[in-house]
Parts: sequence; structure tokens; C-alpha cells
Amino acid sequence: MPTLTPRLLAPVLVCCAGLGVLPHAAAQSQIYHWTDNNGQVIYSDQPPTSGQSAEQLQMPAAPSAADAEAAKQRSDALKQQADEMAAERLLREQRSDEARQQAAPPAATEESSEPTHDDDNDPYYNIPPASIDRPPIVRPGDRPPRPTQPIARPGLGR
Repeated sequence: MPTLTPRLLAPVLVCCAGLGVLPHAAAQSQIYHWTDNNGQVIYSDQPPTSGQSAEQLQMPAAPSAADAEAAKQRSDALKQQADEMAAERLLREQRSDEARQQAAPPAATEESSEPTHDDDNDPYYNIPPASIDRPPIVRPGDRPPRPTQPIARPGLGR
């Protein structure tokens, strides 16, 4: 990571200070509002040159130093509150993880070669086969059963 030498630090500070003054200068400039011959609404910091009448808009005054300081204090307080809440949430998650690990049964020492199926006891998947008086159950995503007789197309003979 490059570091700034004292020789380069002075111009950087001057540029930063100049950028800090620009918003204040823009807030104090006059803003004009008019409609040109084509019906376009124009906002500009200079009056129209074509002799059209322009309305000079009154811009709100910049906030005072006391207002800016109060806003900064509110912002700092909200940031501190957010940091405290994030730390509390992290602590709650850690405690929850610890409690979950203590409540969990110990892991089996030997892994079984057969995969376990959670669906073995689920009645949705363990439906008895269809009987004669009951049509087969078609689940979403299943294909309909293939017809036993060929389907004739309209207009074609068999």
C-alpha cells in the first residue's frame, strides 16, 4: 500500500479542503427557472440569454453549525447503538450454538454404509398400493399413466 510523503500530503489536503467548500458555494448560488420556446422547462445557475423572463428560486439556507453538530451526534449515537445490537446478536447466536451442541446426541462412531431416508416414516410417501375400487394416486410431477389402447387421431382412420 503506497504511503503519502509530506511533499504529496500538502496538495492532497488543499484539494480536500477545496472540495469541502464547493457544496457551500453551490448552495449560495442563484437558481433560475424558465420555459423556452419549445416548452422545455430549464433550471440553470445563469439567467436566460434570449430575453425570456425567468423566475429566481429561493433555495433553503444551509444548516447552521449547531444543526450539523447535532446531526453528527445523532448519527454517531445510532452507529454506536447498531454496533451494540450486532454484538448482542453475535453473543446470542454463539450461546444458541453452544446450547444446540450440548443438547445434540453424541455422533455415532461408525458410519453406516446404507444411506438413511427420512421419508421412510412419512405417510405421504408410504401410501398403500391402489386397489380395484380406488384409483391410483397421482402426485405432482408424476406422469399420467400410459393408455393401454392406442389413441386415434381425429380425421385419420384406424
